[in-house]
Amino acid sequence: MKTWRSYLFAAITASIIYLKGDYYLTALGLGLTVFVFLDFTEKLGKTIPILEVMLLMACLQWILGPYIDYKSTYQHYKYYMYVNEDVYMDLVVPSLILFAIPIYYFSKKINYLAFLNRIQYIGITPKFAIYMILVGFLLNLLFPFVPAELGFIVYLLSAMKFIGIIYLFFTNYKYKWLVFAGSFLAQLLASVAAGMFHDLLLWGLLLFIYLCIFYRLSFLKKFSILLVGFWAIFILQTIKAEYRNIIWKEGEHVNKLQVFIDAFVNKSKTFFIPEKQGVQYLDEETEATAASYRLNQGWIISRIMFNIPDNTAFLNGATIRDAILTSLYLSSFAENKVVGGGKATYLKLSGFELTSSTSMGVGIIGESYGNFGVIGSYWFMLIWGFILGLYLYMLFKKSNDYYTLPLWIPVLFLQVVKAETDFYTVFNHLFKSTILVFAVLYFIRKKYRLAV
Repeated sequence: MKTWRSYLFAAITASIIYLKGDYYLTALGLGLTVFVFLDFTEKLGKTIPILEVMLLMACLQWILGPYIDYKSTYQHYKYYMYVNEDVYMDLVVPSLILFAIPIYYFSKKINYLAFLNRIQYIGITPKFAIYMILVGFLLNLLFPFVPAELGFIVYLLSAMKFIGIIYLFFTNYKYKWLVFAGSFLAQLLASVAAGMFHDLLLWGLLLFIYLCIFYRLSFLKKFSILLVGFWAIFILQTIKAEYRNIIWKEGEHVNKLQVFIDAFVNKSKTFFIPEKQGVQYLDEETEATAASYRLNQGWIISRIMFNIPDNTAFLNGATIRDAILTSLYLSSFAENKVVGGGKATYLKLSGFELTSSTSMGVGIIGESYGNFGVIGSYWFMLIWGFILGLYLYMLFKKSNDYYTLPLWIPVLFLQVVKAETDFYTVFNHLFKSTILVFAVLYFIRKKYRLAV
């Protein structure tokens, strides 16, 4: 599908929704969502559309999810939209459009073809790639026992198992699919045992980007695989809470894999809620509702808009400044040293306090609004999009020296692509992972005399 066709389908979508009577920015936002999805699908196999992944997640969680919530007759007792649709879309849709402009600008300037040609002659041996996979899994096992000060480094290095898989696919190793299947199965079993699936899903999508480079798939095949993937994620979201309740309650006395398979298969058959009249306030998760409100990260943004400035004053860049200074090891100059996880930022902006076992983030737009307001958020998202687009452009320029550097993009952008993360988590990860990845590549080159 050519770009003009993506524009055409997006325009048709926006027009239909607007003519149906929806708010014009809602229609424009859903049209943007369609364009980003089709453009991302088209670029698979031709580029490394990592920033497009970020845009797609943002559109799904900040536009589509809230739209479903606004139109739904079901309402969660807490996770609902706190402001009117027009007020919310006035902030989010222009912010995302401004965010997308520099991203698409720099994406067109990157010479992906030169990278794709170079990567066909990878100097990493299959044996070394398998060592990377094994070391990654070993670090996963050791992670609970390492000191907190080393936790972030070990967490990043454990991702070498996925980079090893990517390396392996660009070698001539005849058992690469067997290694891939075994590694993915091991990760799946680990996720099932812990009841945590976020990293599995995210890495599955990131690995798919590189598999599309190796296996040139048609647009229809890529589109079909993505739809099946979204369907699987939807089903997983509907069973996740129920599954966790069972395994955490029963502990070692239950076959977790069997429980997971049974729950997934059963929910695949019956996951629609019968239609009812009127607004239903839910205090428990029920089937499709559980998936829809998890898709909707916009409720947090709307909560911040509800809380600020009526209950709390705008922060005027305080959390952004503190995040940058703390990440750059200049926390002595910050008003408040930022602690990983963003719970203090979440409380400060939304007015809600998270429990020790709950992890939620305000999202970049939520934090930019809480600091700068609506107009300030427009400018912040434009600048942030420019910074990320320029960063990716410079990364590919640097691949002239380290030609496999773009294969490490999933590690560099692991937190960046998430729509729900706060600015500190994103900036801190990007800054420190960049240093670590260059250090690892330099070490491999010097220690093992391998061209990377």
